[in-house]
Amino acid sequence: MNRSRRLVLGLFGLTALAVSMPWAQAPLGGGAGGFSMPLKRDGRTYLKFSGSGTEAISPTVLRIRDFQVETFREDETPELVGRAPECVLNLTTKSATSAGPIRIEQVGGRFTHEGTGFSWDHESGRLEISNRVRSTVRLSPFGRTKP
Repeated sequence: MNRSRRLVLGLFGLTALAVSMPWAQAPLGGGAGGFSMPLKRDGRTYLKFSGSGTEAISPTVLRIRDFQVETFREDETPELVGRAPECVLNLTTKSATSAGPIRIEQVGGRFTHEGTGFSWDHESGRLEISNRVRSTVRLSPFGRTKP
């Protein structure tokens, strides 16, 4: 990739990489009224996709408006939030892509990553933001903070 910068993050993958996603078993709401698909492991939500609406491109590919993906810690407190105005979610390959903007931030604001054009592959735990990539890390001026 000559002109695009690769930003490889384990943001989503670190939370969910060790498990295979139960896509076919996940509760799925959609249509014009909104979309929500929480994924659970051992009865706890660890990942949730949502959006304001969906359009089926095929039986396993959805275009989602106001896409949001959230990761959760073991105690189900929010950890990371990613937002994009629109993306295509492939339920078979477990991937999300968009030519538009994306912004990912840690709850609490310690870091953010944003850019235009992204591809996320759940299987590898890899997020690539291809254009206008910007990362911000906010360090505590009072010493080390807990993760």
